[in-house]
Amino acid sequence: MKFQKSIAAIMSLCILTGGCFTPSAFAADTPASGAVTVTKYGDATVDGTVDVSDAVLVARFAAADRTAVITDTGRLNADVNLDGNTDSEDVTQILEFIAKKRTYLGKEESGSAQGYHRYSLTENLTAHEVPDKPVDDAFVKSQYDMTAKLMKQISFDDTEAENILLSPLSIASALALAVNGANGETLTELQNFLVGEDIDTESVNEYYRNYISNLPSSDKAKLHLANSVWNSNELTLREDYLKTIVNYYDHTDIFNAPFTDDTLKDINSWIYDNTDGKIKDMLKYMDGNAVTYLINALAFDAEWENEWNTTLKGVFADYNKTGQTVDMMMGTEQYYISDQYAEGFVKQYSGGTYSFVGILPRESLSVTLSDYIGMMDGKTLQKLLDSRKEESVSVTMPKFKFDYETGDTLLTQALQKLGIKQAFECGQANFGRMYVDSDGNNDPYISRVIHNTCIDVNEKGTEAAAATIIEMTQKGGGPSVPSLNFNRPFLFMILDERTKLPVFIGSVKNPQSETEEPQQQQNDLQPGEVRFTVVDDKTGKPIELSSQGTPLGIETNIEYDTPNGRVSTGPIIAISSNPHIEDNFAGFFNADYFGMRIEEYTVPADYRVPDNALTWVKHDNGSYDVTVKLQYLGELKENEVRFTVVDLYTRELIPLSEQNMMIVESGPKEFDPENATIGSPVFGLKENPAVDKSGAFAMLCSSDSVELTVHNTLIPEGYELPEAYLYKIKHENGSYDVVIQLKPITMVP
Repeated sequence: MKFQKSIAAIMSLCILTGGCFTPSAFAADTPASGAVTVTKYGDATVDGTVDVSDAVLVARFAAADRTAVITDTGRLNADVNLDGNTDSEDVTQILEFIAKKRTYLGKEESGSAQGYHRYSLTENLTAHEVPDKPVDDAFVKSQYDMTAKLMKQISFDDTEAENILLSPLSIASALALAVNGANGETLTELQNFLVGEDIDTESVNEYYRNYISNLPSSDKAKLHLANSVWNSNELTLREDYLKTIVNYYDHTDIFNAPFTDDTLKDINSWIYDNTDGKIKDMLKYMDGNAVTYLINALAFDAEWENEWNTTLKGVFADYNKTGQTVDMMMGTEQYYISDQYAEGFVKQYSGGTYSFVGILPRESLSVTLSDYIGMMDGKTLQKLLDSRKEESVSVTMPKFKFDYETGDTLLTQALQKLGIKQAFECGQANFGRMYVDSDGNNDPYISRVIHNTCIDVNEKGTEAAAATIIEMTQKGGGPSVPSLNFNRPFLFMILDERTKLPVFIGSVKNPQSETEEPQQQQNDLQPGEVRFTVVDDKTGKPIELSSQGTPLGIETNIEYDTPNGRVSTGPIIAISSNPHIEDNFAGFFNADYFGMRIEEYTVPADYRVPDNALTWVKHDNGSYDVTVKLQYLGELKENEVRFTVVDLYTRELIPLSEQNMMIVESGPKEFDPENATIGSPVFGLKENPAVDKSGAFAMLCSSDSVELTVHNTLIPEGYELPEAYLYKIKHENGSYDVVIQLKPITMVP
């Protein structure tokens, strides 16, 4: 009875508004020619719109009115809350949507960063096998040409930028989506920019399919790439266009959504998810006349094949030729490149599938970074990279981390200057292959192209991300052993080693353009309290500490002035839970001289203390959050012994190789633990950390009569043994960590 009353109410509403009729049956309308039949929530009559007639039909069907005939597609559309039933809740949502009290129909994924899935059409589209074209010299040449043109134009136009970072791969992937919808001169200009005049239209998709689908990705060198097409309800995308995109670019998501504030958030969520959370809120607003967004997103995260072995403070002459003190990474690299005006190095990421290239203009010829970029074209860039030879090169390069945004106009205008003109012109652009019923004269046009990137290059590896947005509107839009010291502005790239094509290209004029701010935790502390949080330095995830195990010890070194003179104190704080609050400790942080260090003997098993392990943030109420970052080394089993070799001052691991293998000898006395005689074994360390799995050495460590001696003839170059160079840490399961400290010869403590 209650549901029948709701139907009566709906009928009354229809009569009052004149917005519906009450036929005895509805059947699906025939879709427009060339359109793809998709689930459109709320459209029970399958007439392409959601109105009161849909609410009436859903209400009658839910009330088991046998005269209400609904098609299979209509039944799917009717279940707007996706709960498997058609009932009054679906009717209510449809009425709220008609009254503009809600902006979408479907089940809201509350709290989910992936609520955009409710708009997805991808599941309705099936990809079919299509040919691809192996990457060859012609395609590689075209991509170098595009890369050089982009970098040169952006560098010339963005003279205020301290650093620049572009992803040719991301920009090309987004433009390829536009190419497939273009016709006539619009198609020619887009295609010429992407692949040049020598490659025919049919080959464009085949080349990119082969190139993108063969981009390698692994746990230690990951590259994730995805495209998305967001179409409003204003226009219908052609079936042929969608099939081409799905077939050749199978990493593409297709969405149909009303262009509301909710969709704006969903687009930004999609970009955020597909850049590993590195690019946030990229699309600031949606043009009121926007009809389609073509988007690419990619994320790169790779560890070095060989980490940088030393980091010291050094001076970098920035773009204003002002010296700034930065962290300089130092190491000997295997590959050297050079041409008449620049030289550089190639450093492999883990697995050798990707590499980093540093390019330094020749100071002896007074060539600046701007000079070199001005002379650069695709041919010179490719020739420089082809000059790679296996030759040791000593490199000093700063750590750097920055974000880069082209905004609404920079890349848009650059692409126009580089030959893509008609695609940006209202009334001239021809995207007739993209939309149903298009006549090629009144097509949408590209109103802006936005490109955001970010990169973090440090001792352990590189994280980078990029996203490109193409906004299409219908009207009203706008336009010897060489030594290389990278202590001045330089160029860099990240290469796909299979094709030798750049995934990223950028320039560094100021390595400190963005400093990493400590991540502030939620402040629920009382004045004067200090919270210690222990995390993994790689993942950032908390390391849970057990009150039953050995507590983590933090030793303070504090000096401060009092009316009775200077006071020194050094309390040890034992952290046995996580997080842990120490009352009345915050006062020490106000001292003129303050320091903390972690007591190595109390570090949880399987972890070590890296450099800069302690950071803290002061809150407005005088409380503090202290973050302890520990490096995970791996689990030790019973009676195993792990050797680690570290820098005495920085606490960083010192890599070992066959050439600088260290010898650790136990002895000189023999002993008989548990009736087993073990005589002075010798252990050769050639990796870091190195684990002895025999258990014999753990037994030796447990003996007071055994001493360990390091033979210093094979110590890594640039280091020496200090007086106290070795200590042992015994864990609960009988395993040991043996830490060998080496002192840098050139560093003054």
